[in-house]
Parts: sequence; structure tokens; C-alpha cells
Amino acid sequence: VRMGLHTGAPLSVETGYVGVDVHRAARIGAAGHGGQILLSQATHILIEEDLPPGASLRDLGEHRLKDLTRPVRLFQVIVAGLPADFPPLRLLSILPNNLPIQLTSFVGRDREMAEVKHLLATTRSLTLTGTGGCGKTRLALQMAADLLDEFPDGVWLVELAALSDATLITRTVASALHVQEEPGRPLVVTLSESLRTKRLLLVLDNCEHLIAACAHLAETLLLTSPTLKLLATSRERLGIPGEMTYSVPSLPVPDLRRPASIEQLTQVDSVRLFVERAVSSQPE
Repeated sequence: VRMGLHTGAPLSVETGYVGVDVHRAARIGAAGHGGQILLSQATHILIEEDLPPGASLRDLGEHRLKDLTRPVRLFQVIVAGLPADFPPLRLLSILPNNLPIQLTSFVGRDREMAEVKHLLATTRSLTLTGTGGCGKTRLALQMAADLLDEFPDGVWLVELAALSDATLITRTVASALHVQEEPGRPLVVTLSESLRTKRLLLVLDNCEHLIAACAHLAETLLLTSPTLKLLATSRERLGIPGEMTYSVPSLPVPDLRRPASIEQLTQVDSVRLFVERAVSSQPE
């Protein structure tokens, strides 16, 4: 049993509490180990002057949680009867990856996250498809962060949106994975051999303008690397053997034909996203 404590302002909906603060508490708890109690800085500020006798707080410093936002400061409760020393926290800053910091929070998509996680557990190649701007990349990044614990050799993102030359895809993937080119040897062979025994998740983002080249490389790597998993985002499927696809829907919007209270509206993911972005822009 481990515990993560955070203080915030979640939204109350029919199924319970939702919102960024709920996810923040869950990810703080997920970073710990059995017998460990972790606090966010928000909770620390509220209780630091009112601790019970025999209890103290240890500052663990700033760390990146799996929600991809900027580092947060964590504290550990020290109390008689519980261990005081633990292995390093299970965080983005510790586990091998190159996932970028996001300037905004990840809102909603609980159902989509559960469905994509289930699909990725049953296949080695999953492509998130959908129209431009529907949120494929953000969903893939958050899924990759959530699955870090399952890939001891890391989660690695390859961003292809700015790449216009299909012949550079292999070099771009190798660079993201820190694989060096060897003289007199095809880079794809070196890359394949480096991945042969690795258990990692490779995320290919924005494949649609380089479909044929992405498909060829993906199929090659999957055939030569039996423990590799691939998560791709594209407006269309790659079309390789064994590939599964998941169509990412746009966030649901309120039915304007039916009167709704503010409380009912804030249960809709698109409204929650708007409210959080608006508050971050103008807190008052």
C-alpha cells in the first residue's frame, strides 16, 4: 500500500471526482513504493505547521510526474512504524524516455485511455487515427507516459511532422534512440540489431505524409525485434501486418438543445478543457 496526497479543486460528477487534481494525486501515489506516503507541495503548505507529534516531512525535491507537465516538488511523511528509506521514485525523471514537457494539462479522455491501453496490451503495433487536431498526439504522449513502468528499456518519441524527406526516417528514429551509424553498414541493420533484445515502446508521431516509408521501417523493426512495441499517430493506418487501429474521437460537446446547469456542463470534457485553459489564462 502506498499513498499520494494532493490538495486541489476537483469536479464532482455522477461517477465521482474528476479533473487534473485527481490525476495529480493518482500519479503522486503511483510514483511511490509500498509503505511510502508522498505529498504534493500544495498539501505540504497546508499541514507543515500542524503535524502530529512524532511526524515530520522530508523534502524529496522536484520531479516530473507522468502527466508530462513541469516538475513538481514532493515530500515524504516520516513517521514511526513506517520505513523511512525507499528506492528512487518511479518518475519520468528516473525512467528512460525522451517525452517532452507539456505546457498544458491533459484533460478528460479517461475512456479513450482505458481503451487504448487495452488494445496496446493485445498487439505490438497500434495506430491512433483521426482528423488533424483531434488530439492524437496528446493522447499518445500521455499513454506513453502512463506505460513507462512496463518498458524497462524506455519509451521513445520520434516526431515526424517537420520531416519532409522519407529517406531520413531511419536516421531520425536512430537519433531518437541514440543509435550511432556504423561505417559500411546500412543504418537500418544497425538499428534493428540494437533493438533485437530491447523491451521498449517506440512512438512514431505524425506519419500521414510519410506513410509508405513509416510502414516499411515499422514492419522491419517489428519483425527483427520481438519485444518491441509500436504506437503511431496518423490520419490513416500504416497498413502493416498485425496492425490495430483506434479512431480518436473529438471531445464531446454539450447538447445545446437541452437546458443544462453549470454543474452539468462542467461534466463534459470539452467544457472542462475550456474552463481549465481559461483559468490558466485568467485565474480571476
